[in-house]
Amino acid sequence: MLKFLPLIFTVIFTFSSCQAAAEDTPQPGCGEITTAVMNEIEFRGATEIAVNDIRLYYSIDIEKIDEMSFFTSVNSFPIYPDEIAVFKFFKVSEAEGSFGALQERLEYLKETFKGNEANLKQLEAPICQQFGLYLVFCNCMDNEKADEIITKMFTNTNVSV
Repeated sequence: MLKFLPLIFTVIFTFSSCQAAAEDTPQPGCGEITTAVMNEIEFRGATEIAVNDIRLYYSIDIEKIDEMSFFTSVNSFPIYPDEIAVFKFFKVSEAEGSFGALQERLEYLKETFKGNEANLKQLEAPICQQFGLYLVFCNCMDNEKADEIITKMFTNTNVSV
């Protein structure tokens, strides 16, 4: 039994090191996510929206947001449905409770672009996802590529994909 003691300690140490490494894996910043997507895909006329103005676009309590990055083209001329919003909440339960705001935003955009078939088509498959503490809404000319970029950013972290 004593001859296996070093092996047992090695296994325990290795497991605890792996667990600590997973917990220490840095999570992406909201700005990093929006920048990564916007560097690969054009967001026509997008402007950044400040945290204090978020209530004009999303029914989210800003007191529950730890960090955010939000760009929209709805304020541009001509108007486009291109938009990316990433919110990091203090608690997973707060992110879960705010998920409906993404659906509300999508419905608002669909109503805004009613009658404009090209823009409505773009709104058929937006990204509305929760990744642990994060909520992500993204609608652009290539939602599939945006989804790949966003998912990849969370794949090597301790955030559930």
